[in-house]
Amino acid sequence: MKRLKVMLAIGMAASMLMGCTGVEETIDIEAGADTSVEATEPDAAGEETSSEEPGDISDVALTVPVVKDGVTVLGYDCVDVYFEWDEVQGADGYEVTTDMKASSETEYREGETRVAEVTEPAFFTGAQDEFDFRIKVRSFKGEGSSREYSDWSEPATGTTKGDLRREWDHSYDELINSVADGLKNGFTDEQKSKLDISEVFYSGDDTIGFGYYTKDLDGDGTEELLLCGYLIGFVDGIQGVIYDMYTIQDGKIVQVFNAAQRDQYYLCYNGMIACEESVGADYSTYAFYKYNKGKLDIVESLFMAEKDGTDQPGYYRSDKKPNEDKSNEITFEEYEKIRNQAKYQYQTFSGSDIVK
Repeated sequence: MKRLKVMLAIGMAASMLMGCTGVEETIDIEAGADTSVEATEPDAAGEETSSEEPGDISDVALTVPVVKDGVTVLGYDCVDVYFEWDEVQGADGYEVTTDMKASSETEYREGETRVAEVTEPAFFTGAQDEFDFRIKVRSFKGEGSSREYSDWSEPATGTTKGDLRREWDHSYDELINSVADGLKNGFTDEQKSKLDISEVFYSGDDTIGFGYYTKDLDGDGTEELLLCGYLIGFVDGIQGVIYDMYTIQDGKIVQVFNAAQRDQYYLCYNGMIACEESVGADYSTYAFYKYNKGKLDIVESLFMAEKDGTDQPGYYRSDKKPNEDKSNEITFEEYEKIRNQAKYQYQTFSGSDIVK
């Protein structure tokens, strides 16, 4: 079976580890640096003074992050391991220590970046070869000598080792073969009506190739089918998009989504489905969905739109689909920060050519 590598766009600001994608907003901290907490001075009555109001979130003791073991995903230029944990109330950020070893070795050693600092409850690292990673995380608040820390978490582990280029679910073979026949011989009106696939399959030229990939995206034991595209012979650039997605319900193949002309769907590091849509030269939207049992439920959207009563663009964040709710205007910097979070990094994946 001929293999292809479908490269999904990244659009991330990230550092590099071993020539691979690293962690967003990483800051090196020297091992052994002074991380002590400055004592609070008592007042004349012998009580501690604080500029914060009683009950303020800054008074809450930081809890220890509970870190999930890493998920192995294909990154843009290597295999990545994605870790995440629940957000800690009152934390300004998190410190992460990383140990690593070749998968054939038994002992871990310190990573090139011993301590990394991130502002979101997620972290990813990776390698082009088979490596195992072990991380610990602690939350912090404050700056400089007054910074406060939680205890370190229990270690979480992940690996780049594994056969991500496995055999696909054959439940979709008839559909895939029908698409392959149309690509080779031209789609009939009957095929178009029956398949109901994205228009891009009907208008593609010799520069575009099409592939398929199956994966259980919601953990229910049924693998979903992703139909996607790539630029033939274009290896080093950012490319690739999911055009159609299917699942199986009651023994029948059911379409989850069909990409419209301006839509581009991607698979995120945290398993969400992202949809980018261009609605003009100056306007674009990002919608992030949780997939579950044949449906996409909106989690968050980011979009540009004209401010009400003006012709000036604004940036918005919502828990509804793009343009449905403009009650939460944000700055461009906030817009970019959310869009570039580690959890919304786009996965690359290896699939098979539809036309052999």
